Amino acid sequence: MAVISRSHFNGLESLRVGRFQKKINTSCIVYRLGDLVVDAGPPNQWKYVQRFLKERAISRLLITHHHEDHCGNGAKIGKHFNCPVHAHPAAHKDLEQGFAVQWYRRMVWGKPERFKAEDFQPQNMTSQSGDFSLQPLHSPGHSPDMTCFIEPQRGWLFSGDVYVASRPRFLTEDENPGQEIESLRNLLKQDFQTLFCSHKGMVENGPAAIKSKLEYLLELQGEAQRLYQTGLASREISRQLLGKEEFLSLLSRGHFNKVNMIRALVHDCPVSQLHHR
Repeated sequence: MAVISRSHFNGLESLRVGRFQKKINTSCIVYRLGDLVVDAGPPNQWKYVQRFLKERAISRLLITHHHEDHCGNGAKIGKHFNCPVHAHPAAHKDLEQGFAVQWYRRMVWGKPERFKAEDFQPQNMTSQSGDFSLQPLHSPGHSPDMTCFIEPQRGWLFSGDVYVASRPRFLTEDENPGQEIESLRNLLKQDFQTLFCSHKGMVENGPAAIKSKLEYLLELQGEAQRLYQTGLASREISRQLLGKEEFLSLLSRGHFNKVNMIRALVHDCPVSQLHHR
């Protein structure tokens, strides 16, 4: 079942698409500011994204990061609309050569086609009408290439997957919450008010949402490291602080679970770089 909904806000148009309805992060939002588009949507939702984008001319596509729900239709959009696709340099290899997409992610989003992206260029971040102008902010943690965009005239922040929720409990093996903490701190130094998340949608008090997540991660990290120093294993710490693992952990075969969050916070690096304890 496809989830399809549209919204408008002061000239900003958005399309939410996805196969499932029960969890907010199984649907993803494509934003359109005049002739600028932020994120491409998941590959298995192409027909809805294409219909949305056909409504008006597109000058360029801006990708927040290389994950399939955000870059998934990048190749098709570039071809069908004859427009350049821009992404952070850290994403270029994954976009051009492909990257691992675990089976549960393929089930939800599909697998993207490969394509070549260009760097963000200041002169290419303004809509042709001049009504919208975006500034990229490299914000790694969720992924090495994660990039947010600020629209300074309106005080808007397009946050990709930096926010999503104020109290996350699950983490994939390759995320780095230590880096994300620094990215959240950097975002709080920026001048914005309204946050546009790729999954949650519009959050009116954006700085408060970012601050809430930052404080939660810092508190969780402090407690996890304290318990680790007492000799507890990461799995026991995870049970104490985040509760038992849930069906999602089993579904992903451990790629996306709670203990990943604890291990990464304790050691301040992605779980994929650790010998588990």
